[in-house]
Amino acid sequence: MFDFAILGGAFNPIHNGHLYIAKEVIKQEIARKVIFMPNGNHPLKKTSLLLPYEQRYHLVDLALQNQSFFKISNLDSPQYGVNYTYNLIQRISKDTPLSKFTFLIGYDNALNFSQWYQPEWLLENVNFTVVSRTTSTPDANYLDKRFRLLKISPYDISSSEIRDKLEKGQDISGLVPPQILAHLLQYWRELL
Repeated sequence: MFDFAILGGAFNPIHNGHLYIAKEVIKQEIARKVIFMPNGNHPLKKTSLLLPYEQRYHLVDLALQNQSFFKISNLDSPQYGVNYTYNLIQRISKDTPLSKFTFLIGYDNALNFSQWYQPEWLLENVNFTVVSRTTSTPDANYLDKRFRLLKISPYDISSSEIRDKLEKGQDISGLVPPQILAHLLQYWRELL
């Protein structure tokens, strides 16, 4: 079991699917804690409807209240500029041996791993756990053998689906933690 798992992403916004994944990591004894790391400047993802980092960080922080196994980190904040996973791992490893944690990534990211910065170094030095959120069973044959596969029941929800509903003025309660709903709606109105 790892000391912690890193769950990074834009969290634009954080939703119940993210929390479900984190709970499964704890339940399946992959790690003792899950550290959520909202990213500031993701080199492979760009969207015009991106909430400012401070607001996304605040929403994640609110969503993790009273969750003793979850923490939030700002090690992937905009202060570091365009940030690759390689750079993030270098910062984390200054305080923590690489063997103590696993980095959670989605199945789609694992399939495109060759596009990442320094992919071979990452595969040789970092423990990766691949999570699939689709209804289809992920095929491990398409993944590098160094990836660990987290098998969980599907929880088909995405941040892009939530943003789409927000644009259309549709209800998103039940998709996001209730404690962030009012803040998210306010932030979204400010963004538009």
